[in-house]
Amino acid sequence: MIKMKTGDDTNFSGMDAGIKLIITLFLAIIPFFCVQNASFIIFFSFFALISLISGISGKTLLKNIAAYVVIIILPLLFGMAVQALIGLFTGSEAVQVNEYQDLFYRILRLFLVWYVTSLYIMTTPMELFLGLLNQILLPLQLLKISVSGFLSTIRFVMLLLAEMGNRFIDSYKELFASYKNKSRKGFYHLVKDMAQVLVSLIAASLADTDKVQEMIVNEAEKGFSYRFRCSFVDFAAVLIFCALMLSIYFIERS
Repeated sequence: MIKMKTGDDTNFSGMDAGIKLIITLFLAIIPFFCVQNASFIIFFSFFALISLISGISGKTLLKNIAAYVVIIILPLLFGMAVQALIGLFTGSEAVQVNEYQDLFYRILRLFLVWYVTSLYIMTTPMELFLGLLNQILLPLQLLKISVSGFLSTIRFVMLLLAEMGNRFIDSYKELFASYKNKSRKGFYHLVKDMAQVLVSLIAASLADTDKVQEMIVNEAEKGFSYRFRCSFVDFAAVLIFCALMLSIYFIERS
């Protein structure tokens, strides 16, 4: 049986997925209308506090930040370096300071979007999130579009990737342990064995095609369920969110 935890073991997993989604969308959009440094300080302080009380491990948060650096910041820095080299050899005008400032604030805003979205995913059970999407996309079902089937496939793919990831990690842990214990040695043999492990995992996945199709059908039959519920935690979260928005509003107005 394939199992995967997605937001089930955090302090915010009991919140209503719909209320949390609305708050997340506002927190992702509002920074693009902010220009005051104090507003960004408040946003980062708020997210730091939420991360602290969410129960998400620091290692997971650091991996998320590292992913943002690799996917967003490094390509931007590479592009800036290439632009600087082109300007150096062609004698074109250098980039103005205000352009760097605009780029800096753009990176900050994108990071806030990235981070708040990640927090939502990490604190929301997958079943609730897909059930919410099923309700949001309900009008498409009236047009005879199989939304439930599409979401079922997404759910199964996520579960399958989690299982394959666990197999991948376990296989390579065993391989590296054999080299650490010096039962095997040599860089060439290490690369060869790593390739063999990868090929065997892919072959095993392809061999289970019929089983995968059967499991997708079983996932589709389970359906999705989401029911709106507003608990004390949800009410408190809405009040805190409103207080945050008021603070940002008065800072920007001043």
